[in-house]
This record gives sequence, C-alpha cells and structure tokens, in this order.
Amino acid sequence: MPDYTTGGRRLAHAMMYGHLGQVMSYLAGTAQADLASLSDAVEETWDELIAQAPSAACRKRVLDLRKQADTVGAVLWRRVTRADHTTFR
Repeated sequence: MPDYTTGGRRLAHAMMYGHLGQVMSYLAGTAQADLASLSDAVEETWDELIAQAPSAACRKRVLDLRKQADTVGAVLWRRVTRADHTTFR
C-alpha cells in the first residue's frame, strides 16, 4: 500500500479523471445531461464531505484531496504530450 499522501492523490485522480469525467461525458452526450448541473453536483459533494468531516484534521485531509483533484492542467498536459510515466501531484 502507498503512503497516505500518495494514496490520497491516487484516489483524487481516479475520482476526478479516471471515472467521474467519463461518467459525466456519457451523461452529457447520451442522456443530454447539463454539464453545469453535473459539475455543481460534484462541488456540492465536496462541500458535504468537508462539512461532515468529524474533526479539523479530517477536514484538512478532505480539503487537501479537493485541491489535488483540481490539477486538470497537469492531467491534460500528460495527455497532450503523451507522457508514458504516471505522477500524482
């Protein structure tokens, strides 16, 4: 198992880019779902996770994961450059 920091980065990456993006793309393309509504639902979920965290330390960890999930540029750059290594920032 990876250390906590690396594991959190992997989780955020998988949630935001590995699966969630594909689901949102499918719903927008096939079911004509509104992308703004889907994005709002993601933000509301992050807000709920932060609000329900049982301690300040837990809230900080969720906030850290949320920040890591915002690394769209890094992920897109890897795709554009066809990078063959994986880095979780």
